[in-house]
Amino acid sequence: MALHQQVLLVDHINAIREIPGFEGCTIGLIVESNLGNEAEYQDLACRLAHLERIVVMNEDTSHERLGIRTTATLKRSMAFMTGLLLMHGKIKFHRHLFSVNGRQSALQLRQQLLGQFLNYKRIVKPAQDEWDTSKETFTGKKGGNKDDILIALQLGIYMKEVAYAKPEKYQRLISCAA
Repeated sequence: MALHQQVLLVDHINAIREIPGFEGCTIGLIVESNLGNEAEYQDLACRLAHLERIVVMNEDTSHERLGIRTTATLKRSMAFMTGLLLMHGKIKFHRHLFSVNGRQSALQLRQQLLGQFLNYKRIVKPAQDEWDTSKETFTGKKGGNKDDILIALQLGIYMKEVAYAKPEKYQRLISCAA
């Protein structure tokens, strides 16, 4: 993790804790672990900054490391859950929505998130022969577009459910939400 990213992470956590009602909150870090040791680097950044009450969520299904492995199956579940919540008006934007890098306003962040959701697609690649299986992917990455903000939202929604389903593992997060 680059120093710039470490600074942004620490600044973001500190900014969250400046919001009234969030001063003493325990923060769950939900980090994709598809490429490398991103979650370990973010955990290290928090420890080096002496941040307390941080829980790095760990649901990597194939490795003994921190983070969340976003498989096609997980992305299908996340897209379904997020779509249902949007359809029923259950996703709201906090009045203190912010970006610590200062490049986007709250309105721009909302618009970018909704744009990423509209661009998000299910792609099925057919089997090449009778011994092969079709491959399903979910992505918003097309023509230079990204889906990072949408994936972050979806991970947050999904991992909230995981935390409540595994209270012995995520007790520190659940006790703060009660």
